Amino acid sequence: MSCEKKFDYVRHTISCPSTKRPIDSTDYLCLAVLEDELPDDPKTCDDFGFSCFWDSRDRTQLFGLYVGLLKYIEVPSRTIAKWLEEGTLNENIVRKYDAVPERSRGSYYPWFLEHRHIIEKGVDEKDLLTRFVKKIEPYLDPGDKMIDLGNCQPEQKRQGYSVFICGLNHSHPPITHEEWYLLGFCTTVDDYSEGQLGALYIELVHRCRFTEFWQAYAQGKLIALMDRKGFGEVRQPFRHLENFLSTFPDGFKHSVWHLVWFCRGEEMEAPRYLVVDYGFLNCKTALDRMQLKDTYKKLLQKCDLLELHRACVEGKIYQFASKYMKLEKRFQRLMKNYYPLPEM
Repeated sequence: MSCEKKFDYVRHTISCPSTKRPIDSTDYLCLAVLEDELPDDPKTCDDFGFSCFWDSRDRTQLFGLYVGLLKYIEVPSRTIAKWLEEGTLNENIVRKYDAVPERSRGSYYPWFLEHRHIIEKGVDEKDLLTRFVKKIEPYLDPGDKMIDLGNCQPEQKRQGYSVFICGLNHSHPPITHEEWYLLGFCTTVDDYSEGQLGALYIELVHRCRFTEFWQAYAQGKLIALMDRKGFGEVRQPFRHLENFLSTFPDGFKHSVWHLVWFCRGEEMEAPRYLVVDYGFLNCKTALDRMQLKDTYKKLLQKCDLLELHRACVEGKIYQFASKYMKLEKRFQRLMKNYYPLPEM
């Protein structure tokens, strides 16, 4: 059986040296469906209509349509690629779904029929901007309606704007953006808790004016804003969120938060202070570095983050980590740092 005979083989198709054709946007759509994650490849988003929508709820509906087409109606991926090339994708989606009994079509197909005209029009930057302005305008003060908030000063206002528009579009900043770190997503240690915190911010921005939100963020008062808007109990499960957000965005923050950011991001760069604090400075090979990072990933799932920080500043990371997992002796060298600092 060739690489492309089964939908589940898409990972192999993409990486297989024997694949004789170029990898295309349909392959990346299939990979996204297989991994149950919205596609992020720009051409895939353009080809399959995701770029036509600001709101993550709309993108999720469109994604569900393709999940049904590929996994349940079982349309072969190369058939979809052929439809795309011929310019008949949307009419063939209708043909395939119409052949399914109405009670079995789910909610994604009716959404598609309602929004098909937007997808067929393609990516219209002017239309996207008009829809976006219409959505955010009610939350802005008169003066903010006249400026480019995406490039405004102070920096905290621009950062707050980035988070605010994500919230209005029912999403949250991706891990590659600094706002992910600055708004406290680094206090979460898995995708589920990250999503729950994202949901909290989505609810929060829908109850605030933009000025109210960004000024609370800039002043280290987001927790007070959450409480004032009725989210006091909702934020309680995020154990260290108050500790993190109660300092100014540009104020001193413990390096353990950057460790979480570094470990949870696939291609994040470690700043110098993190390299020193958590022993990456001791890594002599790329394998050492990879294995130390993987060990911290596992440790973060098991321990209290501020207790790890205390172990760091006491120079006892290895002893602390050994309470939660069995470590090879070489990690004692790898986890060594310059702490505790001598008293002056």
